[in-house]
Amino acid sequence: MTSNNKKKKKYKPDAATRAANRALVREVEQRSGYNPNGGNTGQGGDDTRTGLVHGTDAQGKDVTASFGRPGTNAGDQGDALLSDDHKSAADFYGSKGNKGHDHYNGRGGGTQRGQYTGEGS
Repeated sequence: MTSNNKKKKKYKPDAATRAANRALVREVEQRSGYNPNGGNTGQGGDDTRTGLVHGTDAQGKDVTASFGRPGTNAGDQGDALLSDDHKSAADFYGSKGNKGHDHYNGRGGGTQRGQYTGEGS
């Protein structure tokens, strides 16, 4: 029996891409009416992450995001989860091995699953 356990490739963007990611996060926050206590959808969120935020990027494409809460490990890292389109919590968070978002850890790394294809991806 062969194992299909593949090591996830860690995504490490260059400085220009990291700057574009930070700019996108700020833009989504501003355009969406972001509320740091719960996003703007009433979906998702926990002690370390905000609820889902539905917004648009500079090109007018719909995006879904969740941000690390300040004072938590995720928040201290400047963590952001991003996805194309407006997704429900079930589709965005997905299941183990089938997540519906890309993860940007705010330190130049994260996990790219092809869920976010916008600027800075």
